[in-house]
Amino acid sequence: MIHISFDTTDAAWGGANQFLKGLKNEFEKMGCYSDDLNKVDVVLFNSHHNIEIVQRLKQELPKEVKFFHRVDGPMKLYNSSTDQRDLLVSHLNDQIADATIFQSRWSREKCFEENICSNEKPHTVIINACNPDVFYPVDKKFASFQAEIKLQPHEPCRLISTSFSDNPNKGFFFYKKAETILDPQEYEYYFLGRNSSVVFENIKEMGIQDSKGVSDLLRKSDIYITASLNDPCSNSLLEAISTKIPCLAYDSGGHSEIIKKTEGGLLFKDLDDFKIKLNNIKNNYRSYRSNIKPLNIKDVANEYFKFFYN
Repeated sequence: MIHISFDTTDAAWGGANQFLKGLKNEFEKMGCYSDDLNKVDVVLFNSHHNIEIVQRLKQELPKEVKFFHRVDGPMKLYNSSTDQRDLLVSHLNDQIADATIFQSRWSREKCFEENICSNEKPHTVIINACNPDVFYPVDKKFASFQAEIKLQPHEPCRLISTSFSDNPNKGFFFYKKAETILDPQEYEYYFLGRNSSVVFENIKEMGIQDSKGVSDLLRKSDIYITASLNDPCSNSLLEAISTKIPCLAYDSGGHSEIIKKTEGGLLFKDLDDFKIKLNNIKNNYRSYRSNIKPLNIKDVANEYFKFFYN
């Protein structure tokens, strides 16, 4: 039986919370999850969270119980060079983990380069996925004729960016630049989440929403944009792909792996490239939207299970 040492919440609380809540739900469906520690033979713990609890479990549970570490980061690359959480991850990976799960190849390579994790331990890469009961395309809930309409963008075309974190590296300064080159007669731009970095003039801020609110607004949008830097596996990007709206992502961190694996849209390198790629998606909207292949959290849960018991 599997136990996840992470306290999930239904409130808006970041990508790890969203993913692990969905993963736990899938394990429960598979009949292999338990919070009764007397029954478990696998403990999955996350990044730098629940340090004291994870250390206690390692001491108290039988040696046969295996500890798997789901790693984030390196956090100093997408947060700041002074971020000390990578040191906690390194300590837990060295002292507690029997094996490591990275969320992208980019994250694995950078964690090895920074000596945060050891490449001598068993490890794998498993990209995250979203809860399909929350993040689903408009086609799933509406009649086919309405789904057909969704294959064309609104007029003006609706753009959206989201971020639970107000970390400046989440792309705020790029969005500020982007709004200055977009014709408001052609594009409506919305931002959903926390923002303490910039003041937008043309981008409409929608505030903080729970998962249902995020999903609803994504389905009402046409194109998702993310300019976050060094994001190992953006949950926000995966949420947009799960609603099957084409995405335009800055070529940084794990974005390219997600876009390529899901055929979720295009990557851009700078502001000029962004404008060209945005027009490309808008003018070929049906093709881009029809080709999107969202990741299935059931398949992801099976990948975790196979790695646990291989």
